[in-house]
Amino acid sequence: MKPLVGAMAALAMLGIAGVASAAESSGTIEAIEPASRSVKLDDGNTYVVHAALPLEELKEGRAVKVTFIEQDGQRIITGVRPAE
Repeated sequence: MKPLVGAMAALAMLGIAGVASAAESSGTIEAIEPASRSVKLDDGNTYVVHAALPLEELKEGRAVKVTFIEQDGQRIITGVRPAE
């Protein structure tokens, strides 16, 4: 998961994470749809993983905490880390 932390820092440096106010959520990954880059957590929400983040690092069944922004009616993940 360390590459995700680096990617999140890169997003912040690019100003992408600052476009909208960020929120956080945590849960276990229930499903991943690579074609749409979407992830469904057990919190009942579906999120889109930002293109700057490596989708390959995410695994079903993994407990995560996500940072996301809401843009155009979608929750876009800008950062992922293991849930504590």
